[in-house]
Amino acid sequence: MDERIKPFAYRPAAVLKKDRWEGQVLGAEVGRARRVVEESRRREQEALDGVAQTEAELRELCATDRAISLERRHILDLFLRHQHAVAAVRQHDRASAEGVYAQVLQQLESKHRGIKAMENHEQRKRHEHEGEQARVAFKAQDDAWLLRRR
Repeated sequence: MDERIKPFAYRPAAVLKKDRWEGQVLGAEVGRARRVVEESRRREQEALDGVAQTEAELRELCATDRAISLERRHILDLFLRHQHAVAAVRQHDRASAEGVYAQVLQQLESKHRGIKAMENHEQRKRHEHEGEQARVAFKAQDDAWLLRRR
């Protein structure tokens, strides 16, 4: 066994460095995905507000007991159907964006757990190394003391 004190070298340090970098990239992706979700929620709410406004106008027209021309009623009905379709598409877009956000967030959490496990492993190895180096140093001191006594 070599009796010299050696510096600590953690062999998987490159993997840990790469994982930390990937964690930073995933963190940025989570932020971007969150902004996409917020934007899709805003767009969906705008579409739902348009539907509510159109329905309110139709109710108001029907409540006034005035006769609405068949052509105007048909146009309003087509417009309302279109607004409902737009709202459904935007709701689907929001659900899709939330799914992507959840997936990226899960990947980030998984990466953080992996990084934490590697950091704990590094600390255990560092502690083992320091203990081994302390034993080497004590053995060297003991040997020096024994040599002086002779």
